[in-house]
Amino acid sequence: MALIRGKQIGVGEIDTRELADDSVTNDKIGLLAVDTAEIAVGAVTEGKLDATLEASLIRTDGSEDFGADQAMGGFKLTGLGTPSASDDAVTKAYVDALSAGLDPKESCRVATTAVLPAVTASGTGVGKTLTAVAVGILTVDGVATLLGDRILVQDQVAGDDNGIYEVTTEGTAGVAFILTRATDADQDAEVTAGLFTFIEEGTVNDNNGFVLATNNPITVDTTALVFSQFSGAGQINAGAGLTKSGNTIDVVGGDGINVLADTVEVDLLSGGGLKFTTGELGIE
Repeated sequence: MALIRGKQIGVGEIDTRELADDSVTNDKIGLLAVDTAEIAVGAVTEGKLDATLEASLIRTDGSEDFGADQAMGGFKLTGLGTPSASDDAVTKAYVDALSAGLDPKESCRVATTAVLPAVTASGTGVGKTLTAVAVGILTVDGVATLLGDRILVQDQVAGDDNGIYEVTTEGTAGVAFILTRATDADQDAEVTAGLFTFIEEGTVNDNNGFVLATNNPITVDTTALVFSQFSGAGQINAGAGLTKSGNTIDVVGGDGINVLADTVEVDLLSGGGLKFTTGELGIE
């Protein structure tokens, strides 16, 4: 049987008026007969799709609502933002924070460990800014900040300048940085005792969580804001004389030190006494 290939039919020689309804069916089109290289970009539009097929599409731009309940098949929805409406989906971390009496905000990229470079404060509450006196990149906790970064400012001499800010003008060699209060933490109703934010990066504060320890009532840009570290996932390290296993910190025993289940004792028994070091007084 002779085949008619696409290049044997000139452009426009056959149009829809010359094809009877149902004249081309699935069984008359061979498998792999049409590949993507033969379909021009933009040739298939919504108007050319059957209404049933179009209704089954999920649009990532949010322009279509689901028409029925959806089963996730054991999979997860991830990357959820901070909820604002009563029927918004929430993350487990958000629920955990609420159950702990916290008011969780969007995470911050970094948190200050010292006073910011000299800045001029302007405004109060919504739109309040901290503008650098000098030009230059703003580095916080070892991280060079970028436009749009959220920063927990917690070390200002004027405590009412503390809070969560966003980099609205990025500092460069020729431009002074500007920080503006974050839109989720720039009004009295949004800044309350228990406000919580997680820090994503930094030499000191990476993966730490901070909570606003200032008691209510709070007036933004009048009340001094004091933040305290609330959590430190993966940031607790065993110092000298200690060991760490998972979430457990243990004291290391040694000469003259007995470590029991819930106590640490000085061993003064014969043969187990403290060592004597030159220049220091010990017990044998």
